Amino acid sequence: MRDSEATVLFSIEPKLTGGSKKTMEFTPKHKKPNLHLCARDKEAPDKLKAFIQDHSVKVLNVAGPNNEPGVGEFVMRTLEEVFGNMARATETGRGSHS
Repeated sequence: MRDSEATVLFSIEPKLTGGSKKTMEFTPKHKKPNLHLCARDKEAPDKLKAFIQDHSVKVLNVAGPNNEPGVGEFVMRTLEEVFGNMARATETGRGSHS
């Protein structure tokens, strides 16, 4: 987290406990923005994209609980949607210049 500009924490459950809760309490103490995304939130990819843009994040710390089944899939699906779309937009922008 020290080397990142911001933290996004992914979870299945909306209520954070243990290390995940401590992570979200710790980041403001270091003046770093954080975002909690819950798998139940269908707008999670849009919220992550806006968070990255609003804070001009270049290095993002990705965190989440190790004990929640399905959290890895949620992380991968969300990151692919956000960064895959951003990469395609960048490629399209480059491709349009001849």
